[in-house]
Amino acid sequence: MAWSEFESPLVPPVAFRSPVDPRYDLLRAQVFEKRSVVRWEMVSQCACSNKAALDGVDTESGEYDPDCVQCKGRGLFHHTPRIIPAMVTDATTKPEWFAHYGLAMRGMARFTMLPEHLPGPLDRLTVVDSTIRMPHRGVRAPGAVTALTYPVVKRLIEHALGNSWTYGDYDQKKVAGTIELGVLYCRRADAAGRIVANELVEGVDFVINTKGEIDWTLGDALGTAPAVGARFVCEFTTHPVYMVQTIPHTFRDRYTSPADGGGERRSQSNVHVDAYLEFWGPPGG
Repeated sequence: MAWSEFESPLVPPVAFRSPVDPRYDLLRAQVFEKRSVVRWEMVSQCACSNKAALDGVDTESGEYDPDCVQCKGRGLFHHTPRIIPAMVTDATTKPEWFAHYGLAMRGMARFTMLPEHLPGPLDRLTVVDSTIRMPHRGVRAPGAVTALTYPVVKRLIEHALGNSWTYGDYDQKKVAGTIELGVLYCRRADAAGRIVANELVEGVDFVINTKGEIDWTLGDALGTAPAVGARFVCEFTTHPVYMVQTIPHTFRDRYTSPADGGGERRSQSNVHVDAYLEFWGPPGG
């Protein structure tokens, strides 16, 4: 059979019927109904390269520029952030522990997104209407401000007086007040690396600026802030950040026929990816 015969249009068999359209509008509505607000950032390779002069000739090593302001030498960078709706569910709802993921499935999540949002491997997904607890161990940067692993995001907590809070009270918003939690715990070491006795307290020894960074101005005045170059640790709240790992359904396109007629058409449905918490690193990594 000549190859050209394979290039002819597909002709369905006589008994062929396209599946009935499963109401894609309802599937889209489900994403909005059970949504989380997610910031989606696509990943791309960087155009930088590491060049050097060899015998008067510019040569390229094939490596990325370690001083690149865009990718910081990693070769990949995230860009074009946009806010989208997505359903976020626990990956362990289908625990195949020793199959595809192994024990690394812990800490993973499933994201269901609209078909116009096509995620790719290593895209970043930040759940901006949720918070998690995050550890940090670092050193005091020069200047008054030190950035943590991720920006500190304040968590608003409603509370009542003593044990008087009942379901009816909550329903009527009869609460004693609210508190904001950002940095939950902070300790420092001295220049020799020895732990300093007293805990550092937000609002007393430091504050969190609008960028989610620690401002040590208060502690510098009191003499309680870590010295520049000295190590400190803290626990704080921030938005959970995920990296796309696997793409079981990066597209769901199919030919369907509407129930009310109108002929066959190509339809798109919601897409689905599995992602891991970025600060834990990739499963098996």
